[in-house]
Amino acid sequence: MLKKIAFLTIFLAQVVYVHAQGIQFGVHVDPFISFLDSDYSKIKGSGVNGGTALGVEMDYAFDATGNYSLTFGLDFSLNNGGTLLYEYGGILLPNSELDNRSSFRNYADLQPNSSSGIDMKAFTKINYRMNYIEIPVGLKLRTNELGGSYMRAFFHIPLIKIMIPVTAGAKIFSPDADAVGFYRDSSSTKYAVPEGTESIKEPNVWKDITPIQLSVGAGAGVEFTPNSDGGLRLYAGIYYHSGLIDMTGAFTGQTEFTSAKNVDNPDNSPSTSVNTQTRNPRNAMHNVALRIGVIF
Repeated sequence: MLKKIAFLTIFLAQVVYVHAQGIQFGVHVDPFISFLDSDYSKIKGSGVNGGTALGVEMDYAFDATGNYSLTFGLDFSLNNGGTLLYEYGGILLPNSELDNRSSFRNYADLQPNSSSGIDMKAFTKINYRMNYIEIPVGLKLRTNELGGSYMRAFFHIPLIKIMIPVTAGAKIFSPDADAVGFYRDSSSTKYAVPEGTESIKEPNVWKDITPIQLSVGAGAGVEFTPNSDGGLRLYAGIYYHSGLIDMTGAFTGQTEFTSAKNVDNPDNSPSTSVNTQTRNPRNAMHNVALRIGVIF
């Protein structure tokens, strides 16, 4: 009996050892640009965000050459999102608690006590800024060494991410506001932070961001092995990701959008409005990143 237990212990140790040979760990940094688009013709992408992701990964090779491997990771991604232009206005952030007296001015120079349900003008722009915790899973394919260069090309495809928003802020621009106006201008026709309160310039809109996101993407690049006998690997590549779930819906359903005559007359009141549509648009997020990392 003891011999059987000893034999089984040695066998299991060998299995764990063999499998461990195919596992490597790494870290990476991903400077990226992020932007939004919509399947509703009255919502258009109107700007990009620049951000950075930091992460760790585990690389499990299927074969001795390391040409085929499964990857897992954990990333923290900062400043995702972008800007959307709403050609039709309406209650665009129905769930967020927006305190007009400390967050931004209402276009009618009103400061209602209501914390949500603010009816915004047509042609309003909202710059969404989200931080995510991401769990990526992917398949990495590598070529053989390119000549005697100690370099190999790789293709990370597909790469699927589960994304959970941690924080979400927004900058809100009325039709005639620009970046300077948003910070300083106290005109009643612009959404603007009252001067002297710039520290609260981004309302918290986490409640209007979908609580989970799924994205699919791919990447390609090159790896460099400084030592001829393997070990440490440096790599760099270009990655693209596209969200599959409506980023701004928060699963809350439809929104009533109200048009205006033109951008110079963006009031949504009945005397000037020409059309109202109830829609549940899919506003998708896209990222293009430069990944730089090291695998140990």
